[in-house]
Amino acid sequence: MNDAVDSKRLIEMGREALRIEARAVAALVDRLGTDFEQACHILLACAGRVVVSGMGKSGHIGGKIAATLASTGTPASNSACGAAGGRLSATDSGPPERIIPRGSKARTSSPSTSHGRISQ
Repeated sequence: MNDAVDSKRLIEMGREALRIEARAVAALVDRLGTDFEQACHILLACAGRVVVSGMGKSGHIGGKIAATLASTGTPASNSACGAAGGRLSATDSGPPERIIPRGSKARTSSPSTSHGRISQ
């Protein structure tokens, strides 16, 4: 162990990190609204696989979302660039799909619109 940082300091740093995260999660409570409700309705109505796709960092986050959905019983997969490459045609005919755009002003990618419903 590095002598420069003692054990008590490490524990306190960990506790402070958890306090910061707890405040951030608590701040989300009042922001939960109709977008969340709409996303829940779309996913609950899904009869097929949920495909989450994005490029770069968004694709990495999409993989985490797909893994979380799959771990809770919703069939899901991540397709980093499947929307642009046409690979989504191999999925079920009606899965909801969320393309994670780069930046808050980006629009949902249009090549995938024929492969499923898009939640925006």
